[in-house]
Amino acid sequence: MRVRSGFDRVEFLGDASFHNLSAIDAFPPKKNKTYRVVNFESFFIGNSIPRFEIQSAFERTLDFLVTLDVDCISIANNHSLDGDLSTLQRFVNELANRGIDTIGFKNKLVDQSAVRVCVDEKCSKIQYVDIFGAIDEASFSSEIKIERDGLEIELCSLQNLILHLPKKLNKGRIVVFLHAGITYDFKQNNLIERLKGERLNIVASHSHVPGFFYDSGNSVILTSLGNLIFDNFIENIPGEQSLVYNNSLVECLSLSYKFSLTSNERLISVLYSKYKKVGQEEVSLKVVRLFDFRKPLGYWIFFYVAYALSLQITFNKLIRKLKRVRGIMNK
Repeated sequence: MRVRSGFDRVEFLGDASFHNLSAIDAFPPKKNKTYRVVNFESFFIGNSIPRFEIQSAFERTLDFLVTLDVDCISIANNHSLDGDLSTLQRFVNELANRGIDTIGFKNKLVDQSAVRVCVDEKCSKIQYVDIFGAIDEASFSSEIKIERDGLEIELCSLQNLILHLPKKLNKGRIVVFLHAGITYDFKQNNLIERLKGERLNIVASHSHVPGFFYDSGNSVILTSLGNLIFDNFIENIPGEQSLVYNNSLVECLSLSYKFSLTSNERLISVLYSKYKKVGQEEVSLKVVRLFDFRKPLGYWIFFYVAYALSLQITFNKLIRKLKRVRGIMNK
């Protein structure tokens, strides 16, 4: 396992895809000695038309990750293997050259499933965390292992992680950055039922909306971080339309989850991603931090208010559309 020292806190951010993005105008600065982790839910296109138009440009993505001051990305998700594998491998290598770790996969040569983040080089028994990137096979039908053109990449699955987790590792010092659950389901009750007996700390992605925060005392589960940068969720398959929250307020909200390696301090920040068109197919991004919550109760209150507003906005849009249709029919 790779070891990174000199950090006293870890920060997890949500789903990121850079398909239409041309510039990042502003982003909340990272505090000193913070190890920042992002879920890179995108891919690099080859010759085929992608199922979902969430591909990213190679050089631009590298520049954006540096701009975001990212220390680590996870590629353990249901889209990272949709594109060209050789470009993905080159991307991982280039990230390493820029000092950015990649977790959540392994190939024939190396296992890059996890990274250990420590306060100092000694990695004392309590001042560290082991971060695993993983995908929940039970949540998806896509293959997690692909061999193409002489390359083999296998995503790390939650099921294999649980089965082969070394006993010498302290579960209390493990955080699984997990891609799992049902799209637009913020509660993820089925996922919680499957995970709560594992006593693992889980920070999840995939549902594209902010999720619930559970603290059992033995472990923490955050069901979804939402969309950090994801304005371009354009589906090519007829009939697979997003649910009620699509393009609503909650899709522009995401979470930052930070915790200290030296104390019990935890912080959930609510971020708002604001997009501005700068061309026919390109947009610029400004991300602002709206609220910080140190206690789950404050976040829950905000959470329900945000979803109530989103439902009201969606309902109002539906009413306006029905009125327009009715007006056309009356003519």
